[in-house]
Parts: sequence; structure tokens; C-alpha cells
Amino acid sequence: MRCFTKILVVIGIEVIKLVVYAYEYLTWPLYYLFSKTLRYMPLPNSPVESDWTYNEEESRTLALPVREGDPGSPWRAVEALDGLTSSLPGCKDLVDVWLRTVKLWPDLPAFGTRAVLRTDYRPGPDGRQMIELTLGEYSWETFWDAERRVSNLAAGLFSMLGSIKEHNQPVTLFSETRAEWMFAAQACFRLNRPVATLYATLSDDALVHGFNETEAVVVFTSDELLSKVIKIVQRCPSIQRIIYFTNGVFNRELYTEVDNLAVPAGSATASVAEALTKCPPNLHLHDIIEVERLGAAVILRDKEKQKKDLSTPLTVDN
Repeated sequence: MRCFTKILVVIGIEVIKLVVYAYEYLTWPLYYLFSKTLRYMPLPNSPVESDWTYNEEESRTLALPVREGDPGSPWRAVEALDGLTSSLPGCKDLVDVWLRTVKLWPDLPAFGTRAVLRTDYRPGPDGRQMIELTLGEYSWETFWDAERRVSNLAAGLFSMLGSIKEHNQPVTLFSETRAEWMFAAQACFRLNRPVATLYATLSDDALVHGFNETEAVVVFTSDELLSKVIKIVQRCPSIQRIIYFTNGVFNRELYTEVDNLAVPAGSATASVAEALTKCPPNLHLHDIIEVERLGAAVILRDKEKQKKDLSTPLTVDN
């Protein structure tokens, strides 16, 4: 009886398969002829018009360059070549987008950073040492706080590097995702300076290749990765300055200091100490706070000059 039941189950499954296959093969020609699926995309006859076509070669066209014959121009879907005008009103570039956001929501929290309170090292399942961090509460910086740091960092970079006309090599960001990463990127956008990004997980050889390909003059990195950059910097002759992010919570009140309640991770402290010891004499090493201080002083000096340049009206007594 049990064997007979198994036979019935097998027969039932085969019958179901037969019905499904029959339905698929009988309906597929009709589906092919009368439906317009995403497999068959239109090739436009003009920048604003497009017709459905079932030509095998043309159906592969999904996007075209905005400027005909210029593959370096932005690419858009063929149905909307002229559909995009401006992502945000009055914003022509990334700097405008950032400043618009700051203007609309200056007091809203923008970037959160957690202090490293303790660092523990535990053996992993494969025998390698694993780092376990105990983190504190989030310390938030508003959009206005962030804008102040971006402005000062941009002024500090300009004071160090000069204008883009002198040399336009990109600034390279080699760091984990963190608030300072965005501050550095926005500062470079403010100066119209190209930005190249490298993954924090790259090997030494890949890192050397990335630095040499971009011919970066300035490298932003974290204190954790600083010693790794110093180790290979001799193989990257274009690098002149390294600016590293400190591992701490920013103190808004003092502005130029890092909150001393944030205890840096032990590996970060060791990385900075090693970098300071092995840094080549021709390489400039800066803490990001140092660059921001420089920029703040430049902005303050410019404001003082503007005040002195104001003319005072004279009153003549008749």
C-alpha cells in the first residue's frame, strides 16, 4: 500500500509538470507578440521621441549620452533624455546642494559620532586577534556645526595648497566611513578640487597603485590607517601632505579641541605614534584639527581686513 502511494505521488507531480510546461509553451508566442516588456527597450528616433521597436539589435539600447557623440557626458534612460533639468531648485553643483541643506535645516542633527571608551582584544575563531570596541553615546553635530568645520577645513586647505590653477591633482580620501570623511569631501568640493576615494580594506600594493594613478598631493586618512599609509608613502612620490582624522568626539564649545572624554582606540594611538616616528622628513603630517585651526585663523584675518577696508564717511561743517 505504501509503495502504491509513492507511485501516485510521482504520477501526480509529473502531471502537474506537464500542465505547467504546456501552459508555458502555448502562451509564450502570444506573450512575445503582444506584450511590451522591459526586455525590449525603445531606441529614440529623436531626443524627445521614441517608438517601441522589436529589432533585436535596437532592443539592447537602455541609455544614451545626453550630448550626442560624447560618451563622456552623462548617460540617461532613453525614455527621458530631456527629463532631468535640476535635482533641486537653484542648485548647480554639490556645493549648492550642501549649502541649501544647511540653510534649510541648520539646527537639525547631521553627523553622529560615538566615543571609543574601551578597546578589548579577543582571539577569533580562526586564531587571529579580533578588536572589540566599547562605544559611548552618540554626540551629534548639526548642519551648522558641520558647515563651520567644512568652511574652516576648506580655508585651511586653500592656505596650504593654493588655488586650483597652480595644480589640479586630486585629493585622495583613504578612510573608513565617518563624519570627517564627509567634511573633507565637502571642503574639496568647495575648492573645486577633484576627489579620489580608496577603500579602507585595500592591500598595500593596491594602495600604492591607487595613489600613483591619481597622483594625489594630499591624502586624508584616519588615525587607524595612518601607519599603513606611512609604510608605503616612499613608493608614492607625489604625496606631499597627509591629514589624518583624530579618533574622538568634537567639542563644539571650544571648537578647536577634541573632547577629552573620548578615549582613542589603542590601535589608533599606536598607529599615530608609529607614523610620527617613521614619517619621512620631506612629508608634512597634519591633524585635521590643525588644518581647521589654520582655516579658522585665515577666515578671521580676512574678516578683520574687511572691517579695516570699510570707509568712514566724513561730516563737513559749513
